[in-house]
Amino acid sequence: MSKSSKIFRLLSVSFISLFLYRFLNSNNYFKLQQIKLDRSFTQWGFEFFMLLNITKYFFLLLGIIAIIYLILIIFKEKTNARRTT
Repeated sequence: MSKSSKIFRLLSVSFISLFLYRFLNSNNYFKLQQIKLDRSFTQWGFEFFMLLNITKYFFLLLGIIAIIYLILIIFKEKTNARRTT
């Protein structure tokens, strides 16, 4: 597998996960569902709230970690290129 395909995969995973975080964070549908569940039965509303937040922050962490890993890969390649020349 070439380096460019690895970088492309890493960038795509990062952007998709950050997009999903942004989508889940700003979507009113999930907020309305949580309000409906809170009014009907308190435990379901809390479970939905926890599941949604765990999912949101998983996507956020995945996106940030992928970007940091990509920066480390690029930094490592530049330092290796400097040492060889």
